[in-house]
Amino acid sequence: MNRSGFSFLLPVICAWNCTVAELDCRSEDPQCSPAIAPVLLFGSCSQSSGQLISLAAEDGTVTDSPATTATSGGIVNIGDLAGGATTQFFLSFDLSLLQGGFITSATVTVYQGGSNGTPANIVPFFVDHVDFGTLDNSDHGTASLTQGFHEINDVSPATFKTFDVTPFIQADLLAGRTRSQYRIRAITNSDASADSLALSTGDSGSNQPTLNYNACL
Repeated sequence: MNRSGFSFLLPVICAWNCTVAELDCRSEDPQCSPAIAPVLLFGSCSQSSGQLISLAAEDGTVTDSPATTATSGGIVNIGDLAGGATTQFFLSFDLSLLQGGFITSATVTVYQGGSNGTPANIVPFFVDHVDFGTLDNSDHGTASLTQGFHEINDVSPATFKTFDVTPFIQADLLAGRTRSQYRIRAITNSDASADSLALSTGDSGSNQPTLNYNACL
């Protein structure tokens, strides 16, 4: 983690639980909405940047039929299988270093080293923000915190896929979650062949999934 040697004033929006007195507005004023009106609060912090690696023991895949979970292996294939089953990829990042901080920017990058079949037949691959905890078979269909916030349409191999996760990291921190977790999934075309992307995991010796951030800590 890189930390600058200076501090700056950080505006924080108070969007909930702000009383009328705190907002200094009259309840009879139709323009006064205490529940949602913003208030600027200021505090001092230091700008930091760093990189987190997806947790090898927690990231992995879940296949729906037959129901199977795997959290090992440096390369995983995600997409559809012959006959219509699908395999989804799950990522987990430890937020311990960022507790109490404010995220100014954050991106997740995953590496596609290869492909099988014709993955272009099942694009887009959707990225969901999830809270799966410990990975198991039920997570293939677990509800998303935010569904499909990013689409992967370029399925050419030997490329990095990057997506912005700034609001989701901040939401996880505000909710007190110790992990920021994501799912990459595709639809199925139910043909007779498997179509998938080969992605590196936290177990990989190189090109592991990363979360790069800039924060006020």
